Amino acid sequence: MIIFIITISFIAGILWGLYLKISIIPFLIPIIIFIKRKKLIIFLVPCLIASMYTSYLEKQYQTKYKNITGEITAVGTIVSNAEEKEYSYQYKLKLEKLVFEEKEQKQCKNTQVLLKIKKEKNNKTLNYGDQILLNGEFEYASEARNYGGFNYREYLKTKNIYGIITSKSAETKLIKEKNENIINILANATASKIKENINKILPEKQANLLTGILIGDKTDLSDDIQENFKDSNLAHMLAISGAHVSYIILGLTFALNKIGKKISKILTMTFLIFFTILTGMTPSVQRAVIMSTYILVANLIHKKPNILISISLSMLILLIENPYNLFDVGFQLSYAGTAGIILLNKKIKIKESKIKIIQKIKEMMIITLSANIMIIPIMMIHYNTISFTFLISNILASPILGIIIILGFIIVLISFVINPIIIKNILEIFLNILITIAEFSSKLPLSKIYVVTPNMVQIIAYYLAVFKRRKKYIIIFLIITIIMPKIHIFAGNLKINFIDVGQGDSTLIITPYGKNIIIDGGGSRDENFDVGKNTLLPYLLDRQIEKIDFLIISHFDSDHVRRVINNFARATSRKNNNLQARRKFRKL
Repeated sequence: MIIFIITISFIAGILWGLYLKISIIPFLIPIIIFIKRKKLIIFLVPCLIASMYTSYLEKQYQTKYKNITGEITAVGTIVSNAEEKEYSYQYKLKLEKLVFEEKEQKQCKNTQVLLKIKKEKNNKTLNYGDQILLNGEFEYASEARNYGGFNYREYLKTKNIYGIITSKSAETKLIKEKNENIINILANATASKIKENINKILPEKQANLLTGILIGDKTDLSDDIQENFKDSNLAHMLAISGAHVSYIILGLTFALNKIGKKISKILTMTFLIFFTILTGMTPSVQRAVIMSTYILVANLIHKKPNILISISLSMLILLIENPYNLFDVGFQLSYAGTAGIILLNKKIKIKESKIKIIQKIKEMMIITLSANIMIIPIMMIHYNTISFTFLISNILASPILGIIIILGFIIVLISFVINPIIIKNILEIFLNILITIAEFSSKLPLSKIYVVTPNMVQIIAYYLAVFKRRKKYIIIFLIITIIMPKIHIFAGNLKINFIDVGQGDSTLIITPYGKNIIIDGGGSRDENFDVGKNTLLPYLLDRQIEKIDFLIISHFDSDHVRRVINNFARATSRKNNNLQARRKFRKL
């Protein structure tokens, strides 16, 4: 229980350090000194430490590169594999030296930046561990351009990245290879070899999916497949999590059983740490590995593991490592889903069946339902979508995923020696089935419903309704979320919002009685960027706007109207199931 209290206190301190510009020290130090209640001190001390630590980190992000803009010379080591973009290759670079205006910026040493190397004829990609000398330009990542918009700078903080350096391949010179510690080099080489072997064994589409499932590498996975998995509520299958770790522990326990339980558990924990590095140390895999390691240690010392301690301890470690992990979508979904399974699993009652298969399906339904009930507000905040078909997609896909993970790991091991033809054919069939399930589920009615971004009051009301399960809380939730937003008894103020849509114009007018008017919708001449889907629609949903009452088009140039009408029509008509609204927008 103490670990749980410390974790909650640490989270409170992070939020204080980031959002309250007043120092926490004058508030807490007198309380800690003069009040001698042990439990209160246990709560306040981590809060104080977290607040001071987060404030310090925030200051570092604001000041280390404050006066550095434009051309720089740098020496650093590549600490990621190449990620190919349309016009550049992207890497994560750990800086060892940075020179700006002929002065070495020592404060930048050992910080990490995103390195973009522009594509040129015959330029070669760099490898993990390459130490390089480069000339380029430094810039901070962009912040949110609109209300509720994506803040790239804050996102990079969750990856410990301070900014972006853009360089040309001709201005980049290799100094030394394998300039990283041996464990990281070995883990990266192993991941690359696994990917290479999978690509040799399976066709491209199936190989890329298996690579995503086994080691979390989605760089080559097509946008269509990723979109299908996301829309069908199966995106968690492309992230390394508890299921993968469970199968690894099961396999290693079986393989190492004869050498003794203690040695077996120690070797298993060692491999899990290596596996965490191999898969990129994402929050979901770190959570699963830390929780599993705690359980293995508890078994070693003959103590009963406590699930609340394991989840709290893993969260605390990840937040100490990087407080900005708290705002990582993967972190939030991973912990919310796990918490849902722990807290709601036993509360959801379904009549037991004597038929084993039906009982297993029911248990799977309960687990899926428990996790999804908890993550619904997070999905609404970050993606403005909810799904009512997640039970269907997960019941169909979960058994297939288990088979794919087991066969995938077997193939990976065998592929280092021989070409596993028979298993390869079986695995390919199951991968095709999983792809078909994702595609089928993504097209089901109600699989992806666009919703407005909930506010904090609505989120609190939702969780109260879920956990209290009393009529009054459910009624309060329904009033706050459904009835109140639609009531406009008193006239408000006229609001005019100019929306940053890049090239072009878009204006939102909200009348005193809540009518919504859009003048132009922006647009883009870039075929690869849909400004309606990626900019205007999220903006309107963040403003809690469910419908447009009037749409005014000043003129029909592509940078004023392209794609916008159909995108919003598709979202609103799908949400309201209003065919007439869809036709109306299409006519416009």
